Amino acid sequence: SGSLKGFTIINGSSEYGGGVEIISSDVELSDLIVRNNTCGAGGGAGIYGFQSNLDISNVLIHNNTSGDVGGGFYFKNNCIVNINNCQIFNNQAQSAGGGGFSRDTCLININNTVINNNLTVNSSGGGLYFHYAEALLNRVSLVNNISNTQGSAIKLNESRSFQLLNS
Repeated sequence: SGSLKGFTIINGSSEYGGGVEIISSDVELSDLIVRNNTCGAGGGAGIYGFQSNLDISNVLIHNNTSGDVGGGFYFKNNCIVNINNCQIFNNQAQSAGGGGFSRDTCLININNTVINNNLTVNSSGGGLYFHYAEALLNRVSLVNNISNTQGSAIKLNESRSFQLLNS
């Protein structure tokens, strides 16, 4: 396992994970600023996780731009992700999930987090998009997210389980 703590990740660019790309790992991300990163057709301009376990706390994820899905984050293929006390704002995706996108049997727990002013240009889920994933959102604020098609705040597509509590 590893950790990233206490610094800024800025102006990165990659096909996947313009800011951070995590593959088959257990990682803690805390007290970070992840901003102004871009990615191409892969997705996850701020943070990309594939088959990983992630604990993300006290992180600002903002002003990231994806050429595909997941402006703020993109988690795929059996990730287990805990997001606590974060702010995810002003991110953009050309396709789905301006703030974040999760798919393929991921389990996502988001607690005490603000998700606002995110945008999807050509598809759904301005704030969050869950495709064949499980999600629990507790004390989450979703404000002023925009989708040009469906689900400005949240889009669910074949999701296995979804709970929105105290939000």
